[in-house]
Amino acid sequence: MTPMPSFDPVNTPLEGTLLMEASAGTGKTHTIASLFVRLVIEHGLPVERILVVTFTEAASGELKERIYARLGDTLAALEEKSFEEAFSGEMAKRHGKSPEARRRILAAIRNFDRAAIGTIHSFCYRMLRENRFESGLRFDAELLTDAGLLRQNAADDVWRRDVASLKPETAARLLENLTPERLMQMAGRYGAPDLQLLPEGSFRDIDGELQELESRLKKIWREEGASLRILLCEDKALSRSQKKFKLDSLNDDLLNLDNWISGHGSLPEKVIKKLTMTNIRKETKKNQPSPEHEFFDLCDYWIVLKKSAPSVHSKNRALFIKNLVQAARLRESELKEKAGVLTFDDLLLRLRDAVLEDRDGGMCLRIRELFGAALIDEFQDTDPVQYAVFDAVFARAGLPLLLIGDPKQAIYAFRGADVFAYLDAAKKSSNRYTLDYNWRSDPELIEAVNLIFQKNPKAFVLEGMEFHPVKAAPKTREILSDPANVSPFTFWLASSESKMKVGKLVPMALGAVSDEIVRLLSGGRKGDIRIGDKGVEPGDMAVLVRSNREALQTRNFLADRGIPAVIHADGNVLDSAEAKELLPVLAAILHPWNSGKVRRALATGIMGFSMKAIDALNRDEPAFNRESSFFMECRNLWQEKGVFPMLSHLYEKGGVLVRAAGTGDGERQVTNLLHLAEILHSAEVDEKRGPEVLYRWLERQGNPAFPRRVEAPLRLESDGQRVRVITVHRSKGLEYPIVFCPFIHSATDVLGQSNPEKIMAFHDPELENRLCVDFGGKADKAREEDLTRKEAMAEQARLLYVALTRARHRVYAVWGSINNTKGRACNWILHNEADAIPGAGQVKQDMEALSKEGVLACLSLPDDQHLQLPHQDESKDSPVCCTPPHLPADPFRITSFSSLVAGKYMENPADRDGGERPVRKSEDPGGDIFSFPAGARPGNFMHHLFENIDFTQATQQFEPQVRKSLYLFGYDEAWLPAILEMVERVLAMPFGEEGFSLKDVGLKDQLRELDFYYPLNILESDAISKWVKKITMGACDHLPPQLERLYFSRSSGYLRGVMDLVFRHQGKYYLLDWKSNDLGADYGAYSPENLKGEMALHLYTLQYHLYVLALDRYLSFRLKDYDYERDFGGVAYVFLRGVNPENAPGCGLFFEKPPLERIREMAGWMLAEGLLNSAG
Repeated sequence: MTPMPSFDPVNTPLEGTLLMEASAGTGKTHTIASLFVRLVIEHGLPVERILVVTFTEAASGELKERIYARLGDTLAALEEKSFEEAFSGEMAKRHGKSPEARRRILAAIRNFDRAAIGTIHSFCYRMLRENRFESGLRFDAELLTDAGLLRQNAADDVWRRDVASLKPETAARLLENLTPERLMQMAGRYGAPDLQLLPEGSFRDIDGELQELESRLKKIWREEGASLRILLCEDKALSRSQKKFKLDSLNDDLLNLDNWISGHGSLPEKVIKKLTMTNIRKETKKNQPSPEHEFFDLCDYWIVLKKSAPSVHSKNRALFIKNLVQAARLRESELKEKAGVLTFDDLLLRLRDAVLEDRDGGMCLRIRELFGAALIDEFQDTDPVQYAVFDAVFARAGLPLLLIGDPKQAIYAFRGADVFAYLDAAKKSSNRYTLDYNWRSDPELIEAVNLIFQKNPKAFVLEGMEFHPVKAAPKTREILSDPANVSPFTFWLASSESKMKVGKLVPMALGAVSDEIVRLLSGGRKGDIRIGDKGVEPGDMAVLVRSNREALQTRNFLADRGIPAVIHADGNVLDSAEAKELLPVLAAILHPWNSGKVRRALATGIMGFSMKAIDALNRDEPAFNRESSFFMECRNLWQEKGVFPMLSHLYEKGGVLVRAAGTGDGERQVTNLLHLAEILHSAEVDEKRGPEVLYRWLERQGNPAFPRRVEAPLRLESDGQRVRVITVHRSKGLEYPIVFCPFIHSATDVLGQSNPEKIMAFHDPELENRLCVDFGGKADKAREEDLTRKEAMAEQARLLYVALTRARHRVYAVWGSINNTKGRACNWILHNEADAIPGAGQVKQDMEALSKEGVLACLSLPDDQHLQLPHQDESKDSPVCCTPPHLPADPFRITSFSSLVAGKYMENPADRDGGERPVRKSEDPGGDIFSFPAGARPGNFMHHLFENIDFTQATQQFEPQVRKSLYLFGYDEAWLPAILEMVERVLAMPFGEEGFSLKDVGLKDQLRELDFYYPLNILESDAISKWVKKITMGACDHLPPQLERLYFSRSSGYLRGVMDLVFRHQGKYYLLDWKSNDLGADYGAYSPENLKGEMALHLYTLQYHLYVLALDRYLSFRLKDYDYERDFGGVAYVFLRGVNPENAPGCGLFFEKPPLERIREMAGWMLAEGLLNSAG
């Protein structure tokens, strides 16, 4: 590797094209500010003639601030006043006596509002607008910032035109996994005009060819079948010793052929193979002439066509998709031309075409007149179109073109960035430099990262991308003090005799991370572990993940340990729950006369109406009209004054913010609602969107199929007081004192499930690294797969580099010999393995060799100690939205079973699985159902799962829903087999005397999550306790302490509950409750006797009597001639972990039909007057 010269921001000449590689932490923005100052002083360029381009509005805003500050600091140095930056002092030494230097800096400061610092798109738009004749831009052209709807319309048009006419059998083959939405996504991602779309060629009707050939075979056989039969049966050259041409076997085959010819059977492929000329020659006696006929040759051809059909079908599908994508892009262009609009991509293409059309005149000259130099930030995220513009305008004219970026951090290919554009520029540039000094990290941590990426000389895979080590910048740093004397970089190695399953590794890794965070935070609270003079706090740490799923899993894991954590990966308020709930509210405001939309809006958390309240409105027309009138009032305000005044009115008069502030996550909800109001106001003003258009705009922001141009990061100051869980992509450009990387093994298979069409995107070295996209069906598929996977591994290497360079003081990374990690960058970088998974021995040997250098530690992954972070009084840092003060007791309240057994009233409680056992964490994510975690979250997971499956389906059809539920609740997919087995057993379990199972119960015979309220009598707690003791007598050795805490206010009110499932079978109604309680690690723990004790222990016996009473009332009102004894089948409590009807019959199920007399007795003291007459 040839060392790259260091860039000196003070002395390196700024002539021609300079390419500066700015490794992580080397002060890229600092360098750009210095270059700007030098262009002002030494090149005499006014600020408006220095073009500074970056890729986001946020980045351009930061650059403006930093450059302006550097100009001021330099002026202070020139005037011999105090200054902060060493660079300013160097400028003063060189130019301090020059009045012209001071004049130029002063002019730059005064005229800084003219500075051309912005995004690439703003630059293109300005150039096209100011040079309409050279660019051909229409005078009435408008910029369309959100092309999603137009692109979807284009895809829909093409779909209707090209897909609707397909024959059903052709459509089934061509359209697998393909939808108009997917077409729109592909047209957006793969529709750029410079892409090489593959395969080439034309559609081949292989099915038509086969049909035509079969018709010829039939025709010949009809006309010459008799003579062919004689030839085959009597020709003495054919060997009759083999079974194929023995007469009895041959006659059977020819009879099958006759049946097919006459239309009474399917084509006998076995017979066709026998009658091929190839087979006949094979079965001819030695030195004998083979019988010959056109029919035999055509049979050979039929076999060839049949064998080629799958590959032809594959290529046809690839051609079909390619043609659809091209047609969709063409249609999009037509729609844009018709509407007179341009997208951001159009701006780039128009400007590129204009500058390349006449490289030394026209547009190029106009831009050179405006700008004498260009500074391109984040150059690794450019693409060939952007590079072509700057190369043509500045490089070809010899003007300063200063390109700064880091190809090792090029991780945004999914946004259109192309690292090969950087590599192409690097090849052409004779002036390449590196920024040598890292200003972010501690020296020992810098050495460790250098060591890791120098282990493999081709760590970053691609030709032309090399690793250049950096040095620690000479600066004063805060010190991380820790009595444990932990290495600045620690690899935790998962020890295993064989390759470890990912499902087993992840909870072990998260357990180790959680324990270490608890240790650091506990030490920080005591003052033992400090950064500088401050104890370590949650906001000093980040856990880096690859996917949103991993983020959710990590956040939940930390939360279970009491660690305050926040997900930063999905940090866009447009993805928030408040954004989703605001949509139906806005729909009701737009259509206040639509009662359905009004009810849907009222049912949202934003408006806060319960189902009972909405039901009451349904019976109170004046009250419902008042709510509709409020929405009409908001509608008028929106139309007259705009969305912001309307939302202010809604939030205030509708009590939205007050209601949100009173929730457990009130600070977040209020912040998001206010932020959404700002975003909608900006979207309304910037694009002149009316109410209906603005509503559709917000609706599209939540649809991943539509590209989003709105940067709307979540705002919450208290997020800084939590551990950040953040994706690597999101973390680029950020830094944290302490970083954990438990998922460096993780990567998406580029040709796996996330890419159902198996589309291959790669740069072809035979086409000068032009980006190619193959939709399938090429002959050199293996080569293209290799190139695709090679580029994927290269990007993984870059992601790993970004992850390991975020920390200032310390990094923890988890690694080992891990299953299903073939082709992963860690194997390549740490073990030089591109196509194999290193064994546990090799991993240990390689990592120990790495640690011998002394700058990093390789330790065994610590066992999970299940440490909990003790609760700390947070009154000092509590959010502004506080819990409202207690109000006087309401004589009319709503309570539930959960609140009764807890000894207090609870508003709107959820009756989920009781039990006060501590949460248990599994150590084996791939284990059986007994090792599945226990606690509230697992219980909610199981309830959610059974609420969303159709019991009558085959087990394999549940798999997508199980995967979805595991993802939603943050559990590893390794649990899939155990959960599927549990579901299968539960649905096969026999019920009652009839012995039916839930598989026999269709959706039309079910009511899920049946919510009920009924009015309570004035109750006495002591009397109820005595009644419960009587009905649970003998069920357990000791009556539960909850019995002593039963609380019934001496006031009226309502009892609320939610029945998990009410179902009907053969005319009888049953009540079912799902229970996820963890009673033990075998089916014996769920025996009928043990379940009786569990039912009594948690007062489930009282619960199901309350629920049976409610169901009895419900059925008596809904069924004519209802009879409890005849129509009610019983109540079932299903303890999901313990069900195994085949090997442990009776386990896991508590089933009873309470006596009618008991229900009548309960109704007498429970129900308020008015319901008593119908009880029983």
